Amino acid sequence: MKITANGRYLFSADLDGKVNIWELAGKQIFKSIDTEFKILSLAINEQSKIFAIANYQEIQLWNWETGKLIEKLEGCFPIAFSDDVQTLISGSLSQKVTLKVWQQTFGEFDNKTNFFNFDSSQEWWKILDVSPDADPQEVKLAYYYLAKQFHPDQNNSQEAIKAMQIINEAYARFRKQSRSY
Repeated sequence: MKITANGRYLFSADLDGKVNIWELAGKQIFKSIDTEFKILSLAINEQSKIFAIANYQEIQLWNWETGKLIEKLEGCFPIAFSDDVQTLISGSLSQKVTLKVWQQTFGEFDNKTNFFNFDSSQEWWKILDVSPDADPQEVKLAYYYLAKQFHPDQNNSQEAIKAMQIINEAYARFRKQSRSY
């Protein structure tokens, strides 16, 4: 269940694919949308009037005013929108624990140009998206670039906080390795 930031609506979802939007003042269902999708996670974007649902195999974005499916994304639960509602964070279909970050551009969520995987078991240079022999300044810039996107001051969702922890750990591994030479 999720409540809109203005406290007007409550969204509930079930495993059978039904999303109910409750108007809290009237204590009644405002709209019911049958997605025919096994729902394991729900997130809402009040600004764009979008709700996202996810299961083990994909993410679906729906317009809650029209009740129409907008877009399907390759990913899986859990999902959450950032506070600025321009970013959707999801799990990945990978066998490892990873996060996917979807940036909203021009009303659609772009899964190509603004896509990041964070896997804590990866080498530090893969997490920071640099070459293994990158110079310290390049590594530092890559770290700052990622930190700007996932730092809790910019994005306080639980998924972003987890991503930031993985990024910090990768940078710490780089620093420890570079001191050992």
